[in-house]
Amino acid sequence: MSLQSLFENLTAPLLALWPHLVFAAAILVLGLVVAIVAQKVILRLLRHATPEIRLFAGRLAYIGIVIGAILGALAASGVHIAAMATLIGALGLAVSLSLQDTANIHRPGRAHRYAHDHPSHRRPSAGHHPQHHYHVRSRRKAKQIGDPRSPAAGRAGSRDIGSRPA
Repeated sequence: MSLQSLFENLTAPLLALWPHLVFAAAILVLGLVVAIVAQKVILRLLRHATPEIRLFAGRLAYIGIVIGAILGALAASGVHIAAMATLIGALGLAVSLSLQDTANIHRPGRAHRYAHDHPSHRRPSAGHHPQHHYHVRSRRKAKQIGDPRSPAAGRAGSRDIGSRPA
């Protein structure tokens, strides 16, 4: 195989794609111009709305039009949009499933998936029972605020130290 035939074999597909790539670039540039104009129009139309609503609506229109322009440019250049959407959806599903356990561990109030992470499955060390800490704190707090139900006042302590007798 000669160098000239190798060059012809490499350049022939590029020359065939050239008009499609120019058309895709024109679609992308036109889409960006339309997105900027649409954002300015929406910001002007919503001048009496709150700044948060104005920015949200303007950015939503801009991002939507830019995504449409990118998809149009890719379709014009010969990329199959349905296959690409399927690929992006599968990647999104894979990422969300892989991060699912990480997100649930750090959310307070949610049931823990693993028994060794749950506080009720841990053994309290000697003299450090969780209820012990609560009662010590509640007695200290009752003394600080002068609660008449505090043990220091001669009555039995209460767990509800925030309410006062009428």
